[in-house]
Amino acid sequence: MSMIKPLRWSPRALLGVQLPHLFRKPKSPQEWIGPSNERVPLDAHEQHMYITRLQKSFKKDILTRYGINQRPAECTNKFWSILTGEWVPESWIHPTHIYPPALGSMLREEIMGPGPVWQGNNGLMLPKPIKKALDDWALTIVPDDVASTSKDMDYRWKVVDPSNEGLRVQVYPKYQYATELMGVDIDGRLLAFRGNARPLSAILYFHCCCAIWKRTCLQNPDISDVDEFSEIFLGAMKELWGEKMVNYTHGQITMVFKPRKEGELRNEITTRDSSYDMEVKQVKREKPKKFKREEAKKVRSDKKDKYDKYDRNDRSERYARNGTSDWDTFVRQANNHMS
Repeated sequence: MSMIKPLRWSPRALLGVQLPHLFRKPKSPQEWIGPSNERVPLDAHEQHMYITRLQKSFKKDILTRYGINQRPAECTNKFWSILTGEWVPESWIHPTHIYPPALGSMLREEIMGPGPVWQGNNGLMLPKPIKKALDDWALTIVPDDVASTSKDMDYRWKVVDPSNEGLRVQVYPKYQYATELMGVDIDGRLLAFRGNARPLSAILYFHCCCAIWKRTCLQNPDISDVDEFSEIFLGAMKELWGEKMVNYTHGQITMVFKPRKEGELRNEITTRDSSYDMEVKQVKREKPKKFKREEAKKVRSDKKDKYDKYDRNDRSERYARNGTSDWDTFVRQANNHMS
């Protein structure tokens, strides 16, 4: 059977093909990123609710983690740029996610284990054109030395699609920067980190997998055989990250990008959806109701007996005070007294 490819090149579209059991239909327009009929992560609503509140803390964490705001006195209102290794005006660089927050934390846990999405080790401060290229998977980050196992290893930029709009313009605003550095010119450049802090290796590897998966599809549109596609994809990943990283260190992530056959995907979605529906129905069936019919009758009966008991006790006390033991007699005496 032929392999199935995403309808468009976005994180949700690609991961919706590879991990269909972690996606559902959108419940509201706020959850749409693309076509309204495209499946979204199971926790998409929770992610949408927290995004606005977390953006400020995310930027602050990036600045602190990489020492971007630890500037000398002569560099007021400037941030350190890991792109060119110099101090640039604050307005030139912006916080950028490596692992897209739109995918949510459930997918992150499935792909690379538990961990926060909105922390500094999942982000960088980059110019807008480079940010766009990174989000479009036209640009990625790879180790400078594939044999290195150090946590503070050096990384370099890898241009995957030179025709991307974000790479065909200057990285910094025009007429404000002496050297007119274009996006495509950063290919092979080292990331200029100030200290030993680095983004998580698993997140960088995941991003590179997405970029190479997309490039493999676009450069080989006629390939539909799963084994042939896997051979090309894994060969490119091993060239950039090394065989040890691909097969062992990040082997769990590599398995996520194993191409799926069309029939296999359809059967899995049907099975997952039907099992999910059965679980929902079972929960609804077992969910206790406030008042079932029999329970409601019993409650009403108990309340009636309780009130009748209080009423009888109250009448007995009044009978004793009035020297009567019969309710009708008491009523006649009360009426006579009122008249």
